Amino acid sequence: MLYLDAFMPVGRHIECGTVDETKGYDNQVGIPSKERSKIDSAKEFFKALQDLSAFKNRGVRVKYQTKINGQSLAQLIVNMAKK
Repeated sequence: MLYLDAFMPVGRHIECGTVDETKGYDNQVGIPSKERSKIDSAKEFFKALQDLSAFKNRGVRVKYQTKINGQSLAQLIVNMAKK
């Protein structure tokens, strides 16, 4: 359920690293409030990573996105790379 993608320009291509945590929810409504609280904390953590000057100075883009069962991880990464 938890996805972090870090995009870093390397020469003429972009490297992408991911962190994935799967919880197995089929929709947003089915996520218990305790899990939603954890998701909100993760969003804040990855936002803080994104704001680190060490990443910014190297051109690293950190993005956070939730994924629900049935969504394609590959398509999620492609969409995030376009943003």
